[in-house]
Amino acid sequence: SGGLLWRLNQDNFSSSWDNLLDNRLNRLGFSLSSSQNLSSGKTFKAIKTKIYELDFNSTLSRVRRVCSPIALGIPPPQVLPSYFFTLPSMNQRRVFTLARLNAFPSMELEGRFQKIPYSDRLCKCNSGEVETLAHIILFCNKWMTLREKWIFPLLIKENLPC
Repeated sequence: SGGLLWRLNQDNFSSSWDNLLDNRLNRLGFSLSSSQNLSSGKTFKAIKTKIYELDFNSTLSRVRRVCSPIALGIPPPQVLPSYFFTLPSMNQRRVFTLARLNAFPSMELEGRFQKIPYSDRLCKCNSGEVETLAHIILFCNKWMTLREKWIFPLLIKENLPC
């Protein structure tokens, strides 16, 4: 009876794999002996959940800027977003992914890495506005053609105001 962890615990042979597995489980708060009462499916799920929580907390501790979706309380998705299946071209999916991850090329992003003062990160459309993702997607005249082609159809499809 029991799963893989129980069988590993019953094995008298001590390999480096056993020691490594036991050390890693101990760091997660598990041990081979405490896991023997769980079925392998429940044990795997518990370990996977713990690793996800640790990874999420580690990422959360490294987030420094408000621009991060994690800092805004938006957890990483557990499934692929629907646009991966509905947008026809790889380039469109790439652009939407960059925008979703707040990594779309803009003066706001470039200025952060090149230490350009925020007020100097102006859009090249001469509007006097900082070139943010919101400015690009919603207001910039330079991007109007692409906005009409990509954004407006999505807004219409979802019955959102254009």
